[in-house]
Amino acid sequence: WDAPLDSNEWKDWLASTDRFGILAVNNLDPAQAPLLLPTHFTLAGGEVLLHLARPNPIWPHLEAAGEVRLAVVGDYAYIPTYWRAKAGGPDEDGVPTSYYATVQFVCRPTVIDDPQGKTDILTAQLADLQPEGRHATVAADQAPYGRMLSGIRGVRLEILRLDAKFKYDDHNPIEHRERVSDRLDERSNGLDSGAATATSRCNRRLADVSEAAVTKRAQGRLAQTGRTEYGAAVPPWMLAVAAMLSVQLGSALSIDMISTVGPAGTAWLRLSFGALIFVALSRPPLREISRQDVPLLLGLGITTGLVTILFLAAIERIPLGTAVAVEFLGPLTVAAVRSHSSRALAWPALALVGVVLLTEPWQGSTDPVGVACAALAALGWATYILLTQRVGDRFSGISGLSMTIPVAAATAGLFGIPQAAGHISVGVLVAAAGLAVLLPVLPYALELLALRRMTHTSFGTLMAGAAAQRGGRRISFAGQECALQPG
Repeated sequence: WDAPLDSNEWKDWLASTDRFGILAVNNLDPAQAPLLLPTHFTLAGGEVLLHLARPNPIWPHLEAAGEVRLAVVGDYAYIPTYWRAKAGGPDEDGVPTSYYATVQFVCRPTVIDDPQGKTDILTAQLADLQPEGRHATVAADQAPYGRMLSGIRGVRLEILRLDAKFKYDDHNPIEHRERVSDRLDERSNGLDSGAATATSRCNRRLADVSEAAVTKRAQGRLAQTGRTEYGAAVPPWMLAVAAMLSVQLGSALSIDMISTVGPAGTAWLRLSFGALIFVALSRPPLREISRQDVPLLLGLGITTGLVTILFLAAIERIPLGTAVAVEFLGPLTVAAVRSHSSRALAWPALALVGVVLLTEPWQGSTDPVGVACAALAALGWATYILLTQRVGDRFSGISGLSMTIPVAAATAGLFGIPQAAGHISVGVLVAAAGLAVLLPVLPYALELLALRRMTHTSFGTLMAGAAAQRGGRRISFAGQECALQPG
């Protein structure tokens, strides 16, 4: 409950407001609180438009921000205990609550300084917020606004994702909601009237669909987003651990193929089949790609291809457990750096010491090329984590993977096709198709979903912690050890 049944609901509510919200921007100094700026705005397709005075102190923080949040809250009211008491029970036993409507946009900001760009934003905002007109034409070379443009800067916020909530006791019987609505009208304090109207609107909305239809739509939203109304159906840490186990299992089962077509050939075949699966599951949203998205998608695709080759090259030369321990230095370093704590930086250093003790290079039995490949894979995985979260924020579902995995396959093909030439058979193709499900399809999809709901720090710490548990329980495939969480 509480979630909008479709996009029209939140759009209609937002249109009924005066489009005024709070813009939240991270402080350049992580020790300081974020900056909160009240502002009017205009919704224009997939963007939010606004302008601010040039002397505003928020500019350096906004220009450095990768993401910002714009929150709009309205039609709110406090609902006392005695309004929500159960029928026949004492009033004081009721549970108080808050009614409210909110729409929150997570956006990528772009600061606009050119006169024509600022003119376009002002024109759009005047048309939206002052539809009755009675204002001069906005033009860079005309008074009165032309000479004022130097005193402002425009902002375009590209909407990455949206959260909307209409909290008006959806889960309670309609009689209860009607009673509360009547009492709000009677009390008539603050925004009570708006909250009463919103409650009545909610009643009409829910009356139009049966409880079964509401459940069906909620299940549809869950299938599309991987979330329930109040959180994830599956905790993100479970998705991340499942992804890690799939990576290790798929890697262990790839040993025979590596001996046949080489690490680059194996990477190319697996990624190629993975690309076909992703494209079949989710049509690439090519029309949604903006100019700013191209480097991000290419970067993630190329990184994915190279990391896959490097890791397979590592396990060709060194045990899987050693390769995993080295590679997990990547996410652990990401976690330490993103924690903004100088003490946290000691953990990657201690992990590195542990890797040295594990590999015992002074014994001369460890293949230095294999360790180097695993180390480069660690660097690539750190980059992969940062880019995957951005792609996950930009594109819904697994649509981002339907664009990046083909790029990864093409990247691996540059090295894999020459290596695999003359060694490909029907059996190899069948095995590659099966392995593609374990890696890349399952882990990349699970990591994408997990990183939408986890910070880099949490994800990196979890991955590194899971690697540290390798001594708990092991299974063996093709002579390689694959770590499992102790349980």
